[in-house]
Amino acid sequence: MKILDSEIYQLAKKSLQEFIEENKDSEELKYLSDPNSEIRYCFEQGYLRGFVEGWKKGYLEAAQNMKRNNIPVEEICSIMGLTKDEVEKL
Repeated sequence: MKILDSEIYQLAKKSLQEFIEENKDSEELKYLSDPNSEIRYCFEQGYLRGFVEGWKKGYLEAAQNMKRNNIPVEEICSIMGLTKDEVEKL
């Protein structure tokens, strides 16, 4: 899943950038407009962590469901990009 980690992180960064752009004029989120603010930094870190962890959880749940439905391990590995060990631990 190492390769996917960087891909998921890139998706998270893109999602974060879109969120900030969409909310740049929001009174409630005005702290996001200053790229150097500590509050924005903390918000970004929390957003990225939550996005990545949530995405990974959903991804692994999908692989687990495939395994539960008796899809061969090799096929799960091929579809999901996981190693045999990762699938067997599910």
